[in-house]
Amino acid sequence: SNEIFQANKLIHEHLSLSNILKSANEELVRLTTNKEQFNKQLYETNSINHPMNFVNSHECNEKYQQIVKDYENASLYNKHLRQELSDVGIYSRLTIDIEHLEREAQNKCSCETDHKCSGICQICAAEDKTKQNPCMFKAGHDGAHKCDSGHVCKKSCQICEIYGKSDNKCHFAYEHQEPEYHQCERIHQCPATCICSDPCTVPLELKPHSVHQCNKKDCWKPCIFSCGKSCANQDHKHDITAELVTIIDGRETHQVKKHLCNECHYCKGICDAPGVCKQEYKTQQRKWTTESGQEFMYDHIEVEEVRDKCGIKILAGKSSHSDIANHRCDGQHTCQERCPDCGSFCRNPHGHDGFHRTLHRNKEQHIFTSTNPNDQIEIRSNESEETIVRKYKVGESAKPENCSVSCKRRGRSHFHLVECLGGLTCWEKVLGNKAKHSDDTYYYEPDNPSTKKYDKILCSAYWSHHKWFPPVNDIDKKMIDTCNIYCTNHVLRDQNGFIVKDSSKAFCTLDAWHSGNHVFECQNDHHVLEMYQGINVCFVIDTTGSMEPYFGQVKTAINRIINDNQTLLAKIKSKCDFQFSVVDYRDHEPEGDYVYHKCDFTSHTVAMQYVLNLKSGSGGDFPEAVLDGFLQNEPQSGHLS
Repeated sequence: SNEIFQANKLIHEHLSLSNILKSANEELVRLTTNKEQFNKQLYETNSINHPMNFVNSHECNEKYQQIVKDYENASLYNKHLRQELSDVGIYSRLTIDIEHLEREAQNKCSCETDHKCSGICQICAAEDKTKQNPCMFKAGHDGAHKCDSGHVCKKSCQICEIYGKSDNKCHFAYEHQEPEYHQCERIHQCPATCICSDPCTVPLELKPHSVHQCNKKDCWKPCIFSCGKSCANQDHKHDITAELVTIIDGRETHQVKKHLCNECHYCKGICDAPGVCKQEYKTQQRKWTTESGQEFMYDHIEVEEVRDKCGIKILAGKSSHSDIANHRCDGQHTCQERCPDCGSFCRNPHGHDGFHRTLHRNKEQHIFTSTNPNDQIEIRSNESEETIVRKYKVGESAKPENCSVSCKRRGRSHFHLVECLGGLTCWEKVLGNKAKHSDDTYYYEPDNPSTKKYDKILCSAYWSHHKWFPPVNDIDKKMIDTCNIYCTNHVLRDQNGFIVKDSSKAFCTLDAWHSGNHVFECQNDHHVLEMYQGINVCFVIDTTGSMEPYFGQVKTAINRIINDNQTLLAKIKSKCDFQFSVVDYRDHEPEGDYVYHKCDFTSHTVAMQYVLNLKSGSGGDFPEAVLDGFLQNEPQSGHLS
């Protein structure tokens, strides 16, 4: 009977063994094919006469060795399965023989019974002695008597007991041998979580499991570029094996595990290409208090270099653009050079030719200095008495001033102080007549003289040396480059330094710091005026009766001419003198009552009074005594008529 039981068991397992054997055969065929391919590659490699460089030769060899090992294991497993299959065949044939013998015995039996066991179910009797359910097995069976009521195991579920719940009973058959443990029919949910924080879906068993897994298959981590998508890797446990990569976020670098989606991304680094990405200017009205206590408002300009984000696209599956060294934005970079006086960035394109230019700002790094420690530096926007005058002390910050306003205000022939390096590098030797060495002592503060020596460099030469355009327009630059010496007869200043008389012709027309004599546009005027002691002006007037309609207009015109000349003389304070005479004529006799009358050269007041007293009258058709009147104009010595 034991052989029959074993045979029945093998018969039930035959189908699963056949499936396993089929899979093993397929795996063996696959491994055999791989082995043959690697043997062929190995043969071809060994048959090559010249040396070859295999980048992954070590990896290839390891893979080959692993396949050989898998092949050997599969061969042993296949051999074992074939032996088990042979045993199954033997027991199958034995079972057929047993069934044949049982049928023959039943056919020849004359007991007139159903050959069933006559015993009473032992399980029912143990529960209730009144129950007399017959055994369901055939006569002569092994083991306890059982009825067909479906008795189940009465033991407590061992899995529930582990977690403190002993009320649940085992749902396997009564006194079951397989499985060896007791388990209820409920699914025991694992209280742990998967690495992704979702609940573990692996049911609890008597033997605890160490790997907790949810139902998801793909990697649960988000893309490291924070694009909102998940990692494209199909291994849910990818985070455990993912390699470390370096990513850039702004100016910082981070070591992170390589989780990437299937999309391209823009680099999050900061542009570090040469030049300036953007320049941001901010202008504010601020109050400034000088050391002497004066307060005034000024324009404070701040400039800041702004670096844009890198505009390079990182390919899908990559964590950086490692093939491109620099981070580059998408904008046009400007020059990174800064003004030597105010620090503003050049606004020309990066790498431009020629001089730099910019929007100048406050001279925060400069102070006011002087050779006189007690000087008070006064700055005014124009020559008007009404303008606000800024008063600074020696050593005080020049922050409220800016390059453009400062250079324009300082005007003709102004210079910039630069430290003299001595020897052949002295700026006077380098720039010639555009610079002068100074032996003066300049003060940083009233009690703090500088120990350095300085050179004076003309404005345009100073900016040209630094490769910058002057911070003024072309008209102002032309004026700045000229000599600052002026004619005292055309430009006068009062005791406070205000210009009380000015002329565009008053300044020397030569370059700043020129050699030789000064040249003024107004010098020809001075030359003509100084040749003579004065000027005689004679008015010859027709006073005949025919002039009566025009006589009033003639008097008015003469009066205006005399007054205008006196106004001009007073304005220019000329040393020369103007004298006036008046000759009025009529007709010759007998038509006229006189030929002419004359007011000799005299002052403008006497001449004006004579004109006002003139009256018209007499005269006929004969020609007037015009020539007689003109002949009375005789110049005096030293005067121009």
